[in-house]
Amino acid sequence: MRRVLATGGSLPLPDEPEQTSPRPCQAPAAQGALPVANSLHHEARRTFALDGFRAVEWLKHERFDYPVDYSPSEIAEGAFGLIRGDIVHVRIFFDERVARFVRRRKWHPTQHIRNVAGGIELRMDVAGTVELTNWVLGFGDKATVLEPPEFRDQLSEELRGALACYERQKNK
Repeated sequence: MRRVLATGGSLPLPDEPEQTSPRPCQAPAAQGALPVANSLHHEARRTFALDGFRAVEWLKHERFDYPVDYSPSEIAEGAFGLIRGDIVHVRIFFDERVARFVRRRKWHPTQHIRNVAGGIELRMDVAGTVELTNWVLGFGDKATVLEPPEFRDQLSEELRGALACYERQKNK
């Protein structure tokens, strides 16, 4: 039997309660301490951002059974982080200035890295690109998405939007 939490959220969404009692299934993970818990409100397993809670306390006399169908390894299986989506084959070029950094770490279980002129090419099959987007953009002009074209276009649009913000600030 596991213990139940009582939490108070700081900024609930319109259809979400300010207080909830998640049933924790997994300890906090990387990238902002995101525990997985069963949410009674959503009647589903959800990922919670700890920094969204104003208060957390154990409900001393409430307990729940750990879900028999829960497998922590399946939560983010294939994803680049914790957010899953459709499987996408990606190819990303990294300039030689960051190639060593990219090469020395296992970013994803399906990754393959090869040397190419001017840097390296990283290939992988990821389940969703939400977190991959931010990761690639973090390399600035030292990373270029080669495939798929839809993902490259999405990042290009993000960069155009960011450039427009900077141009507006410059012209003030």
